[in-house]
Amino acid sequence: MNGRCAHLRNSWAASGGRAGAGARGFTLVELVIALTLVSLIMLGLLSAMRALGDTGTRLEGRALKADELRLVTAFLRQSLGSASPRADPVSGDGTLSVHFEGAGQTLQWLGVMPPRHGVGGLTHMRLGLIERGQVLALQYQPFDPLQPQPDWSGIEPHWLVEGVEGFALRYQALEGGQWRSEWSDAAYIPGRVQLAIEDGEGAWPLIVVQLQHAMPGVTNP
Repeated sequence: MNGRCAHLRNSWAASGGRAGAGARGFTLVELVIALTLVSLIMLGLLSAMRALGDTGTRLEGRALKADELRLVTAFLRQSLGSASPRADPVSGDGTLSVHFEGAGQTLQWLGVMPPRHGVGGLTHMRLGLIERGQVLALQYQPFDPLQPQPDWSGIEPHWLVEGVEGFALRYQALEGGQWRSEWSDAAYIPGRVQLAIEDGEGAWPLIVVQLQHAMPGVTNP
C-alpha cells in the first residue's frame, strides 16, 4: 500500500503538479492574433454601420429635396397660373394697367392665393431673391381696390427655397414667339412664365407656368 502511494506521489511530481500533462493555455502570440482578428471584425462592422447611416441620410435628404421641389412647383403653378388680367387706373387720365410686372429676377402679379395658406382670394404677390440672393421668397398682400399697389418694403417675406445659386425668369406672349427677359406690357399679361432655379445640389427642372386668364387686350374682367 505504501509503495503504491509513493508511486502516485512520484508520478504527480513528474507531471509538474498538473492534472494532465497535455493541457496548456494560449501562448502570447496566439492571444495577439486573436485580438487582432476581433479588432478587424469590429472595424468592419463599424464601417458597414457608418456606410448604412450615410446612405440613410442621403436618401432622407433626397426625399426632402423632392418634397420641396414638388411643393414649391405646385404652389407656383397654382398661384401664378391664376394671375388676373384685371387692369386699374394708374393715372388721373384714366389709363389702365394690369397688375403684372416681370423682370429677370423679380415678379409681381395679382393672383388667387390658395385658402389653405391663411389668406385666400385676390392677392398681390411678389416673388424675388432676398438674403443676398441666397433665398427665393414670396411676399403677399390682400388686394385692396383703393390701394392698387402695395408697399413691399413693409411686408414680411416667406421663404420658399434656401441656398439659391441661380434664379431667372422669362416670359412669353399667349401667341407664342420669343421668350423675353422682362415683361413691361401694361395692357395684358403674358401667356407663360418660365422659372429656372438652381441650388447647391444642381439645377431644378424648368418650371413653365401657363397663365389661365391670359387674353391680350382684355381688361377689367
